[in-house]
Amino acid sequence: MRPPQRSRLAWGLFGLTAALLVTALLLGMGADNTVLFPVTLSLGLVGAVISARTGNRVGWLFVADGVVVGLRALPGHRGVRQRTARSRTPRSVLGRMGVHHPA
Repeated sequence: MRPPQRSRLAWGLFGLTAALLVTALLLGMGADNTVLFPVTLSLGLVGAVISARTGNRVGWLFVADGVVVGLRALPGHRGVRQRTARSRTPRSVLGRMGVHHPA
């Protein structure tokens, strides 16, 4: 990969990490992980700098870590998890169809 493309990709992934983390904080989904967010943002920043300048694999791992934590922060809200867990159970699907089973 050429340096300009490498730089754009690294900074783009860092921007994605920052956007995901800020969105999670604004929606209140990361209230219990306030320490994890600055650490993840710092790792993503260091990874973006290393990857953009040298293309080192460790830098790409740091950037990837930031993206993964950012993606995992959004559905980490209890309400979202409970709603998706309830909606996929067979009983709720059968209940919507009018078939009721005893507990």
